Amino acid sequence: MEGLTQEQIRKEAQELYRAEKDKIVLRPFTEKYPKIAPEESYRIQLALIEMKKADGAKVVGKKIGLTSKAMQKMLNVDQPDYGHILDNMVLPDAAVFLAGELIQPKIEPEIAFILDRELKGPGVTPTQVLAATRFVVPALEIIDSRIEGWKIKLCDTIADNASSARVVLGNSPKRIRFGSSRGCRRMVGQCGGTIRRESWRGGNRHAGGSLCGHRCERGRFAASIV
Repeated sequence: MEGLTQEQIRKEAQELYRAEKDKIVLRPFTEKYPKIAPEESYRIQLALIEMKKADGAKVVGKKIGLTSKAMQKMLNVDQPDYGHILDNMVLPDAAVFLAGELIQPKIEPEIAFILDRELKGPGVTPTQVLAATRFVVPALEIIDSRIEGWKIKLCDTIADNASSARVVLGNSPKRIRFGSSRGCRRMVGQCGGTIRRESWRGGNRHAGGSLCGHRCERGRFAASIV
């Protein structure tokens, strides 16, 4: 079976964009195209991002997902995936977020890496990630899926910009040392905020470009594949 054509890639990206705007869900890509490959899913994602950039959005960071062994096992994959963080996804200080703006949102604690300079692979090492990192901050990622009922496999979430939706950055920057994670756990514990049925309220946040992840390995992965 031949792969997806450029026209199919464009059409599926348009459908994802429409689903996000109209707050509707789509049939999983892995059902429509049982043999879809991750490379084709990234082509859909990149086409989607280009459409958003054409409408004025700017890429300010990268999101790394599927880093835990449990999630990788659940989706039968052996590596993380990545998505793009756009400027209109980053919430401002003390933002009130209406859950109704999204379709089926969930919230996850993360660590955001704020970089002094761009990283570009292949071959980026954890040490290089540390050298390029100005500081890390606690973050809350609000994920969402344009796929019906979160019935996703790897290629579904890749195409859907790694299920990205919103990100909130904390205001307690910390320097990091390689191999140290205790400070990261403390920061996540101190990252406040409540999620309610109608809205999410975050306190004392600031917006900015970020490379989200719990460890330098996430930064190395993102820089190596972009």
